[in-house]
Amino acid sequence: MKITIPYTGFNIDKFPPKIIQQIKNVFPERNKIFQPRVRFIVRSLDSRKSIIVEGIIDSGAEYCFFNHEIAEVLDIPIETGKIIEVCGVGGIRPAYFHKVEFTFNLFGSKENIIKYEINVGFFPKEEDKYTEPCLLGEYGFFNRFKVNFNLAKYNFELEPSFE
Repeated sequence: MKITIPYTGFNIDKFPPKIIQQIKNVFPERNKIFQPRVRFIVRSLDSRKSIIVEGIIDSGAEYCFFNHEIAEVLDIPIETGKIIEVCGVGGIRPAYFHKVEFTFNLFGSKENIIKYEINVGFFPKEEDKYTEPCLLGEYGFFNRFKVNFNLAKYNFELEPSFE
């Protein structure tokens, strides 16, 4: 079973004026940013606390990453996790991995709830330069779902692809 989800659009005026000007210098016609996003529940296996988050589906991210604010809500002590130094657009920085539970209800019925445990990387506050609450990457998302991006139609398709 697959579902088509529209991209989430944001007016570029949510960015600081300097960034807006830079975007307009390169893409003068662009007033909106469109991103493939999906809402789901993440739950700490230790504290049992949970939160609904909206993650950006990022085919360039090797793992799933959350910012420090989500760790705080879930009472996850970030730096007690297993560390991996990750390299990305922001350079090399430590991510501390903790096992959490993801729950997706993409199809709106109790029979189709998708739930699994996965290690996700949390960035400590001083290293948390990325402003989005979570990125859904290759290991943890793309190994669980088939994803078909269609920017021309501003939507994407998701289909569960695991047992």
